[in-house]
Amino acid sequence: MNHPRRWIVASGLLLTGAAIAVQLWPESPKAVQAATATPPTVAQPPASVPQRASEPDAAKPEKAAPAPTPAPAAASGATARTDPAFKPPEMQDFGQIVLIGMHGGTPKQAGEAAFVLQTCLETSLYDLPGDARRSGLPDAQRNGRIAAAEWLEAQCKSITPEMQAQRGALAARAVEAGVSGVSLIYGRSVDYRPPEPMRDRLLDAMKTDFRDGARHLPDELGFNGMKLGMSKTEARAYLLVAISESPEEIRRIRETIFQEGPFRDMSEEEIREAETLAERLKQERKPPKRRTG
Repeated sequence: MNHPRRWIVASGLLLTGAAIAVQLWPESPKAVQAATATPPTVAQPPASVPQRASEPDAAKPEKAAPAPTPAPAAASGATARTDPAFKPPEMQDFGQIVLIGMHGGTPKQAGEAAFVLQTCLETSLYDLPGDARRSGLPDAQRNGRIAAAEWLEAQCKSITPEMQAQRGALAARAVEAGVSGVSLIYGRSVDYRPPEPMRDRLLDAMKTDFRDGARHLPDELGFNGMKLGMSKTEARAYLLVAISESPEEIRRIRETIFQEGPFRDMSEEEIREAETLAERLKQERKPPKRRTG
């Protein structure tokens, strides 16, 4: 049986690993929303795929000293089978990226390390090569995806449990320094209940990533923003943005959320305020980097 949602997520992970254009993958498959667009091929990542964490111009720390080389050669992506349809990117070993972030790297490098760890966490939840083989794509495209999946799994073998345990701390360091694109990783690592000094920083970082078009931020702000001090009206506005970016066929289903929980007893005035704010937020937001479902 074909599972479109599962394949969409797996395809996204292949794109992410192949280009390290990681954009805050969800913590578990259950959190993944359905999408209607056909995923692009791994071999040709589109321009719309988000890039690695970016660091504010004002903060340009010195380069970190080289970290020790991790893992034996068998853990490197160089050992993964390649295919003419997939050219492995020229980049450091995943474990090396994480070690640099952990041992004296810049905040941007800490963010990149958190991205790698998030990607490998998600990769561990799927049989990516198996999903690629069962995709039903033409041979050339399927073989490219299989090769990319094997490359990504091989790269993630250099990630140890001890490294993975540093994912939240690395993301926190990046968020604290103003590195963009990391807020979702940090927020989910602390269930949106960070230490008090980090509450405003996390909320501001999430709003920045929302404006930059990060795909899951409308939902995350809507459902979790109130934990960080956001008003009910503002949270509803973000959910309205999320619904507007959903496929037409599921918008009505998603709108039922307003009949439950904290949104159920809102006044007419609060609802109108949320609708007005949602329109303004849409204008401030760049086109989503991946369609939100």
